[in-house]
Amino acid sequence: MGKILFVTAPYHNWGVQVVGNWPPLHLAYLAGAAIEAGNEARIYDAMNKNHSFKQIREEIVLQQQDAGNNGPGSRF
Repeated sequence: MGKILFVTAPYHNWGVQVVGNWPPLHLAYLAGAAIEAGNEARIYDAMNKNHSFKQIREEIVLQQQDAGNNGPGSRF
């Protein structure tokens, strides 16, 4: 069917600084449902990788190229 890229964007608040970073379990549930529906799903955890929005954009472009799409306006 389709390809879906789930992204956890970087954010900072007192909870993250006190408790620490956790895996994006909510995205794991969504990715599992997408896979069961016949899609290919990937999770890009930019938050725990300490990636910037620029790095997220670069990853999206790479994933689009991998999916055979040609540009920023294309859907993954």
